[in-house]
Amino acid sequence: MKVICLTQAYNEGMFMHQYLQCIYPLIDEWIITEGNISPFGNQSKRSNDNTRGEIKTFIELYDKKNKIKFYDAFEANLPPRNREDYEGLNKNFMLKKTSIEHGDLVVIGDCDEFWHEDRFNDIVERFRNGDKLEHVPVEEYQFAYNLRTYFNAEHNGRFMRYVNGAKFGSTNHFIYPDGRDITKDYTHLAKREDTQMCHLCWCKHPLSIKEKVVSFSRPSFTRWYNDVYLGYPFHGHDVYRINNMIPPYFGKGFAEGQHEPLQEFKGKLPWPLQNMHWDHTDYIKRHYDELIIR
Repeated sequence: MKVICLTQAYNEGMFMHQYLQCIYPLIDEWIITEGNISPFGNQSKRSNDNTRGEIKTFIELYDKKNKIKFYDAFEANLPPRNREDYEGLNKNFMLKKTSIEHGDLVVIGDCDEFWHEDRFNDIVERFRNGDKLEHVPVEEYQFAYNLRTYFNAEHNGRFMRYVNGAKFGSTNHFIYPDGRDITKDYTHLAKREDTQMCHLCWCKHPLSIKEKVVSFSRPSFTRWYNDVYLGYPFHGHDVYRINNMIPPYFGKGFAEGQHEPLQEFKGKLPWPLQNMHWDHTDYIKRHYDELIIR
């Protein structure tokens, strides 16, 4: 059983090198695409930071086992539908670039997700030891604003077994030849248990997060972003009380759990993150008006 990782990168320069370092030893084959895949917003097709350079430099200096294949993101040239469909098209493009075989494990990796090696390898071993296991959902520490506070969140479609003929539907979900979406089929599902990863999706620069929110083109998500992301930093001293006042967001195709209370993180971070810190509170206070999505 090979472990094959698929990663879509776009404006992830601040995490890219650490992410590559973290995942490289854990997988056998890696397909990475770079570029904007959303039909919404006014983002450029290529990253406007150092994402592309970080990937190319890592491949040149560290990919001694030739695990990584690097491509431009797939361009669908279709009328705008939604971001999730475009992600599925890009992942099917990536899948075709692999040497995948029946029974291999497909891992969907985001550039802002970091694993403890033992937890990642534990999930891999569950697949090696269970031929019928198809999907493992992931509990995550979803950090907000810095590496001290996090939400409890859940991700489906991160670890999935490939069967001949399987394709991606929207976002991360494998659709099997019999029509099953395995992230919604609980017949052959492993319990999460202790599968936490560190997800830094809300630790990015505010303008980067705004760009991502716009790319989803959902009014409910826009409202949630304004209430949550612009609400917290002004009340950092009272973050738990403010958190409980914010309405939940149950959006399709985005990580669940953002409505959970923020908690203080006291565990040990994965080694690439142990000497890093982000806190954009001051920036948000100075640039409040330009960050609001109307």
